[in-house]
Amino acid sequence: MTTLLIDAGHGPETAGKRSPDGLLREFSFNSAVADLVKQFLIEEGFTVIFAHKIHEDVPLSTLNTDS
Repeated sequence: MTTLLIDAGHGPETAGKRSPDGLLREFSFNSAVADLVKQFLIEEGFTVIFAHKIHEDVPLSTLNTDS
């Protein structure tokens, strides 16, 4: 069985892109898409886990920029 890892991004409070009206934030969109993709992949027989956590941010300052 194949396991896939999906990451929707930093988290709900990390600064990121927004819709032109400011109501839709990047993580909200990404996590909704990740949920749909996970559902589809599970239906196709894959095991799916998330790298992101819905209620936890990974601040931009924690990124490794040494690569």
